[in-house]
Amino acid sequence: MFLNTLRPPFDDVRVRRAVNFATDRAELVERVGGPEVAAPACQTIPAAFPGFSPYCPYTVGRARGGWIAPDLARARRLIAESGTAGATVVVEVPEWHRPVGAYFVSLLHDLGFRARLHVVGVDEYFEGIFSPDSRAQMGWAGWVADYISAATFVEPLFGCPTRADRHPENTSRLCSERVMTAIRRAQSSAPDDAAAAWAVADRRIVETAAAVPYVDGRTAVFVSKRVGNVTHHPQFTTVLDRMWVR
Repeated sequence: MFLNTLRPPFDDVRVRRAVNFATDRAELVERVGGPEVAAPACQTIPAAFPGFSPYCPYTVGRARGGWIAPDLARARRLIAESGTAGATVVVEVPEWHRPVGAYFVSLLHDLGFRARLHVVGVDEYFEGIFSPDSRAQMGWAGWVADYISAATFVEPLFGCPTRADRHPENTSRLCSERVMTAIRRAQSSAPDDAAAAWAVADRRIVETAAAVPYVDGRTAVFVSKRVGNVTHHPQFTTVLDRMWVR
């Protein structure tokens, strides 16, 4: 879920972090279909992808950097410190993500905001949130790798937008020099060092709380007992030309 860093109340990093702390990622896994098709996530780079290094500051306790449970007490303290309780928030989602949108509206109510859901048709939705003139405060945005590099998740989604972008994918409108410095270092890193450098950039993004990563999608593949050598590719799922059928 993107959080528009240029619009209240999400122009305050305390509010963005509060929503991250309060989000029950286990509940959202169930809402999108269960653990067979999703796993809790706190980061932009998906688990098991090059450049992934576990890091989740928005949880109760610590377990190798992974998410454990929401920390509502800390979330409410941050909202109180920000003085933003009572602000109006419109949560935008495409039709097929209505259950996720409803969850976040309920969560925002619990945190003291006046929230409502705005469900939009698919074509209209993406045209709206990618428009440079979009004033959407918060909404759903998913992403799939274009190629096997952390760069495909980091730079387009959280790099500083330019005037040349007609439909920038950076729906949070984040433009952080700290994040951009990490991105530039990763881009200029030697191949053997690139994964570690992109992991640093990913951590910087998590710390800005410009979005609420909540699940990594999983692909379930059903095959006959007569099929062998089933090979999974991290981008293209099942590699058909490596399979055999008895």
